Amino acid sequence: GGPLKVGQTRILWNSSAQYPVVAVAGLGDATSWDVLDGLDGVKENVRIAAGAGVKALAAEKVAQIELEDFNKQAEAAAEGATLASYRFQEYKKPEARKTVPRVSLAQDCPGTEDFRRGETLARAQNWSRLLMETPANLMTPTIFAEEAKKKLTPLGVEVVAHDQEWARSLGMESFLSVAKGSDEPPVFLEMTYKGAAQDQKPLCLVGKGITFDAGGISIKGSSKMDEMRADMGGGSVVVGTLAALAELKAKVNVKAFVPLCENLPSGRANKPGDVVRAMNGKSICIDNTDAEGRLILADALCYAERFGPRYIVDLATLTGAIRVALGLCVTGAFSTSDELFNHLSSAGSKTG
Repeated sequence: GGPLKVGQTRILWNSSAQYPVVAVAGLGDATSWDVLDGLDGVKENVRIAAGAGVKALAAEKVAQIELEDFNKQAEAAAEGATLASYRFQEYKKPEARKTVPRVSLAQDCPGTEDFRRGETLARAQNWSRLLMETPANLMTPTIFAEEAKKKLTPLGVEVVAHDQEWARSLGMESFLSVAKGSDEPPVFLEMTYKGAAQDQKPLCLVGKGITFDAGGISIKGSSKMDEMRADMGGGSVVVGTLAALAELKAKVNVKAFVPLCENLPSGRANKPGDVVRAMNGKSICIDNTDAEGRLILADALCYAERFGPRYIVDLATLTGAIRVALGLCVTGAFSTSDELFNHLSSAGSKTG
């Protein structure tokens, strides 16, 4: 059928062989591997190929899959394979669930440590995906904080779930003004990972944690509102990042913050035109209650500044307009530091 394009697969069967079913996946034309604005085309094509192979074998109900190292690209192979094996089917009957294959590196291939690193990074991403995709009634601020503690504490990350009274004592009126529209109590999640010397300034990660966003009084249209369970995507990426850093024992200090609440319309909810005050004393006039992300992040950013960080990286599903502007292939970033942006851009190119 001609040469395989990137991610195209062929299934080969031989019941008497060591591997009774084999997926062969295309890596594409090597001359085009480095044309995507610094994107590491070799690694990206390996991720695509490994993922396609795993999906093809999973469709054949193969439960145990061994990967080759793709010519010393075991880390990228593990990432693609592990991401491809993810399924959100927590609430389906066992008999209705699709096969989730166990993926490992073939015994005769080098790169065990590289494979483990790639697997760790991808598993952390899959955990973030699981948190995002869980229905909002099953991923409230309280439950999110509990899941973060359960996952991160055994890895050596200190996790503290601050309550409403703590936030009020610090003057986080902006954050709490969003939370007051819901019966679910807000949680301000503070996490600390110490992987470097005590005197090294921390990196700060701040993630938006709106576990459901109906828009408040400025209510959204009903179409696709169910997707607003994922408005804590920034927060889920923050805790996933901490999981990966801790498991890999990264030599860095990190402080991370996720303000968690729901944004719902009620008799207590913010109203357009209301004025609230953030913890730094600045007043905010709320023009549209569906611009709630910046209200909760304002207080989280103020709190992060107290720790004298080297950088603050804020992650948020803040506005659908970014998708209109850029589509789904890239992420929009606003930065006050060219140095930090260049770090992030370079990391994005290397990791796809």
